[in-house]
Amino acid sequence: MSNKFIDYNKEPMLFPELEKSIMEEEQVVLEENFKTISEVAKDLELATSVIRYWETKFPIMDPVKRNNRRYYSSKDQKTIANIKNLLYIQGYTIKAVQDILANGSVDDLGKINKPDTNKLLIKSTIDKLEKIRESL
Repeated sequence: MSNKFIDYNKEPMLFPELEKSIMEEEQVVLEENFKTISEVAKDLELATSVIRYWETKFPIMDPVKRNNRRYYSSKDQKTIANIKNLLYIQGYTIKAVQDILANGSVDDLGKINKPDTNKLLIKSTIDKLEKIRESL
């Protein structure tokens, strides 16, 4: 049994118009700075499963789907980064982020700041220590 690999570049196309249309669509995707889910996940240090889960929770994330692959526009990438910031850094819940999205725009996501409770705790501790020092 021979171990021959098919070179698709040399084989005749079965449906040249369809294949040409698919190649043109893929070229448009590449030209518009779209990234695959794997590339976005790597850039943002997230698991691909997290991004897919967020798609179910945040309908604003609407990747282009071609050939069973997801392609994210730069706007989608920014949205994912902002959602990550709100959930992981600022400590919002998914429901809170959904409410924020329902009442504002994607651009507003990057401007939201939750008060840092650690800073408040540190400040109050410093104040208490200063009072103790003064009493000594």
